[in-house]
Amino acid sequence: ITISPRSRRWGSRAASSSAAGSSLAAKPVRSALSIARTSRNTAVLRPSSAPRRESVSSSRGVSTEWIVEACSTAVRAYPKERRLPYQLGRALDRLGRYGEAMEAYQTAADLGSVGALNNMATLHENGEGVPASPETAYELYLRAAEAGDLDGMTNVARLLEYGRGTTKDVAQAVSWYQRAADAG
Repeated sequence: ITISPRSRRWGSRAASSSAAGSSLAAKPVRSALSIARTSRNTAVLRPSSAPRRESVSSSRGVSTEWIVEACSTAVRAYPKERRLPYQLGRALDRLGRYGEAMEAYQTAADLGSVGALNNMATLHENGEGVPASPETAYELYLRAAEAGDLDGMTNVARLLEYGRGTTKDVAQAVSWYQRAADAG
């Protein structure tokens, strides 16, 4: 797979609009980067450029396996872009490939992604791909919260409220809920 210099201009309007109707093989990085440039809670692909399958699929009907392939290609092309391993982790997480998701999230966290810290904490809290550890989950949620992640803040508050992975402290929980509300 080759990457043309034009595909590196993923932030430009020309790069994102020209991807419509293209195939993954023709423009793998541009397609994957379109995934990565969306909001943290959604993965939007151009349906005409992605294969549809009946198996595991995203909310937009695009194959999650295809998203994994596209993100993997993009991670290899742009190893220092923290958004890409984060999105790869989300796709692997959705497929139930939790061990691989944890690795992708760790890579993103190492690059500075606080959303990845939050998702790693969720895997630890639920025991998905790792032994369940509310204590580790609390530590990771706290790191994300202290870095300004709203989901991390509400998760820290929830664990404090119920005493999961840490000592129950309703006053601290209220404080974290308030910080999250103030932050937006």
